[in-house]
Amino acid sequence: MYPTDEQWMLFDRYKNCPPPISPQTFLQRWELDYPDVARLVGVSRHTVAHWFSVGAGSRPAPDHHCRRLATIDFLWRNSERLPYELLDEWCNLPPESTTDAEDAEADLTTDAEDSEDELTIDVADSEDTELPQ
Repeated sequence: MYPTDEQWMLFDRYKNCPPPISPQTFLQRWELDYPDVARLVGVSRHTVAHWFSVGAGSRPAPDHHCRRLATIDFLWRNSERLPYELLDEWCNLPPESTTDAEDAEADLTTDAEDSEDELTIDVADSEDTELPQ
């Protein structure tokens, strides 16, 4: 099947979405640490530390990681409004029963409460690294 004109217009409108956001901006919006960001984009904590460092060890976050952070930011900020059925279809996930979704939400709440008890500060590898505030 060939895309319709409307589908082409939809593509043209959203071809550069999501606009990337920097790891610095992402951490200003969400109370996370380097290991959390590393987990979200699939890199090591040390790679994330390089994105925040200044000087010789500094390197910018690649655009595809910044777009991933933008996607996560959008999903988290709009989680109450997004239809999970549509997201499941987008990600090719099997449909969950209401009970499974409620159990998953309860597990996330418990995990978040447990992680608050285990809060640690990640000290950067380099003295010239600026930590997020």
